[in-house]
Amino acid sequence: MGSMCSKDNADADSSHLTQEYNNNAVISSGIRQIQGNSFSPTDPHQYFTGETFDSMSLANRLTFFPANTETVLYSSAVVKTNKRGKQQDRIWCLTDAAFYSFADSNFSETKRRIPLDQIKEIFVNNSRTQMIIRVPRSYDYLSSADTTSVNAFCSILHLAALKANTPGDVRYIPCTEDDISNRCVTKGSDTGNTWKSKRGRVR
Repeated sequence: MGSMCSKDNADADSSHLTQEYNNNAVISSGIRQIQGNSFSPTDPHQYFTGETFDSMSLANRLTFFPANTETVLYSSAVVKTNKRGKQQDRIWCLTDAAFYSFADSNFSETKRRIPLDQIKEIFVNNSRTQMIIRVPRSYDYLSSADTTSVNAFCSILHLAALKANTPGDVRYIPCTEDDISNRCVTKGSDTGNTWKSKRGRVR
């Protein structure tokens, strides 16, 4: 009877050691995979590697000038937050030459056009649902969207800027906070007069 108990205990110990060994092997493999990952924390292509993301199907719909001579690479619905904290629905579009923001899905009103070489940085919050486009010659753009749309925008913007006729280099900056609105540079609280008079940027 005693010998059978000893055998059972030995089998249990052996099974436990085997499971522990397997667990350690899985953990070690995961660590090696992370260490061997070619992406860095500041790589905009870490979460999206495609060349286009046209969720609004704009490629064959835009006929306004000058985008009718450009190629649509990205489109998505976003929610913009203005300098007063008010949220506004927008349609964002990236072509091979510029960034566009439209006020509605009819594309009858272009709120802003920014050549790609003028965009220098893009900030993304911790959950990748909020982003800020930094434009040193002007003011920033704060918006929210789903994670896929944010990831796609960052990746496609970076590539498009590098390939543009006037090349740019957009720096991707992932942030640790969930709300990055305090990083946004606005026109100021006086309808932009301070920003215009200083020919620079104010928070």
